[in-house]
Amino acid sequence: MEHSQGVLLIQKQKSATSGEWEQFAKIGISKSLPPEDIVPGLPDEILTLCAIHSPMPEVLKSQILKRFSHLRASQNRLLLENHLAENNIASEAENIAADQNKHLSILQAKQQLKHEISSGQTRKPTSEEWLLHNEVINAKLELDTKEAELTIIERILANEISKSGGVEGVIKLSKRRQKPTLQKVNLKTDYKKLYEIYEHEEKPQTRGYIKLKSTKSIKKEDPILYSALIHSKINTDFTLDQLDQPLIKKTELCTFNYGQYLKKMNEVTKAKWLYESLMDKLVVAVGDDDEIDGLVSWKRKKSTRLIFNEANFAQDYPEIYSEYLNPEKVTINYRVSSFGAHRKMQ
Repeated sequence: MEHSQGVLLIQKQKSATSGEWEQFAKIGISKSLPPEDIVPGLPDEILTLCAIHSPMPEVLKSQILKRFSHLRASQNRLLLENHLAENNIASEAENIAADQNKHLSILQAKQQLKHEISSGQTRKPTSEEWLLHNEVINAKLELDTKEAELTIIERILANEISKSGGVEGVIKLSKRRQKPTLQKVNLKTDYKKLYEIYEHEEKPQTRGYIKLKSTKSIKKEDPILYSALIHSKINTDFTLDQLDQPLIKKTELCTFNYGQYLKKMNEVTKAKWLYESLMDKLVVAVGDDDEIDGLVSWKRKKSTRLIFNEANFAQDYPEIYSEYLNPEKVTINYRVSSFGAHRKMQ
């Protein structure tokens, strides 16, 4: 993934009515140097808490919003409860940016290796690579554990919906439309020669799949958590009629669980950041080889794929096309709110 440099700005401004500093900080990105203010207003009405240069400002912004989801409000704002919150937010952003700069050369090396054909060789690991691999699999287990814990809490919150449209400020039902999809396998089976007329080979590309080896599983390492995850119930009986139902008020227990959900989201974000950073180092260590024996493999080779021109086929053979087209599908999903600041404002 390509990234571009920028400056993350965390700012607050004075209220136009009271003249006091507002409780919320706005987070945004400036790509210009010197950075342009992201909050409109006169200079003496804006206070910049921090301006952080980052090689991946979009990632930095996402990290801050997720890690402080309990303070998050709409429009990329964070609630500033006190000076400690201001300091924590600014400090966390600076630490993440520092990590990004340390990790930048690894990301660049990984991007370069993606386009290189691997040698076909498997080599023995060094002692340093064994240690790194151990860090990676432990970080992966920690991430899997945190994600399992988050899923369990999310399912508990989903069951609070019952027959309503959701719970105020916590979770809400929404409708999702899945576009019609073409049954390409069936179409090709029944009209092979016709189908092949509309196929063409794409330009050869270097592709490869990364596989981490000797991983640890929750099932083996934490059977109690695994059992809790498997037996946690998911409400899948939501109906279209529920979308028109009013939201219900949250109970004290629901409020507590939602707080735990936001806390766990923070932990998942940090665990994912650590795992991906360590994994990138291990992947880059593979270099031009196919595999580091017992640790990780990354076989890369040039290949081509056949592309089916669906648009042209639909235009030329509309009746056959419609016969193999799956209809639009509507599903009812739930979404837990990532805006926790309203709990503090009540």
